[in-house]
Amino acid sequence: MSATDVALQPLDKHGKAIDEVEEAAEPILLRVYKRRWIVLIAVALLNNTNTMSWISYAPSGNYVNSFYGDGSAAWLSVIYMLCTIPVGVFAMWAGGEWGLRTAVLIAGWANGIGAVIRVISSLDFMPQEYRFATCLTGQAIAAVAYPFIMFLPTKVAGSWFPDTQRAIATTVGVMSNPLGVLMANLISPRIVQAPEHVIWLNVFTCVPSLVAMALAT
Repeated sequence: MSATDVALQPLDKHGKAIDEVEEAAEPILLRVYKRRWIVLIAVALLNNTNTMSWISYAPSGNYVNSFYGDGSAAWLSVIYMLCTIPVGVFAMWAGGEWGLRTAVLIAGWANGIGAVIRVISSLDFMPQEYRFATCLTGQAIAAVAYPFIMFLPTKVAGSWFPDTQRAIATTVGVMSNPLGVLMANLISPRIVQAPEHVIWLNVFTCVPSLVAMALAT
């Protein structure tokens, strides 16, 4: 008897040829929504305004120290790092456990509330001895938003955008952060040219922060 080579076709567990299974499988269609651009704008604005809030006091440090007290400009920057590290651990868990929507809400409201408190700290009715503590409290609340904001660009790009737009969505969300650093360093010294001008710096960072909070909500 002569041996004959026979090509064996792989079968799945139901006995159906794998090629047939692949041909029968329907492609998965993902729906995209026009409001994805609004979500991206909200995330980019959150990233931008939160970074401006962090950096804006440093370029006008002499006037900020005169208004809030000696060494206040440094502490208003350092408080971000002190809050970001412990909150970051919680944000990693909360982002996965509670979802993207909750992370955006936490970031938006913490950023907006912190901005409002900073404005209140610079109003005329606020006693001098309470100004710095009030501003530092607002800065700390805004700092809570920062760890939640950091992972939002990639999450939003992956959840809301098709493959062909994810690169641009991620770029817009991420690059708004260094843009905030640039804006703070360029605009802050032009706004604050005397200690009493600090209130206008706080208003400058507060208005877009409230817009971002409204979009996030």
